[in-house]
Amino acid sequence: MVTKATSLLSSQAKVFPIKRKTPKLIINILSDLFRYERPEKIQFDRGKEFANQKTIPSYT
Repeated sequence: MVTKATSLLSSQAKVFPIKRKTPKLIINILSDLFRYERPEKIQFDRGKEFANQKTIPSYT
């Protein structure tokens, strides 16, 4: 997960490449990134098992 996030951040970096890839730095960069920009779609490998499932209807 950390490797995929850092590769995503490195490819989307606008000012500087990420050299020290510590989890705390990644969390800070992600929070700053999502504070000012809303990405259309982030592709991770996780969640593919839920792609073909039907949605559960809401009974409220």
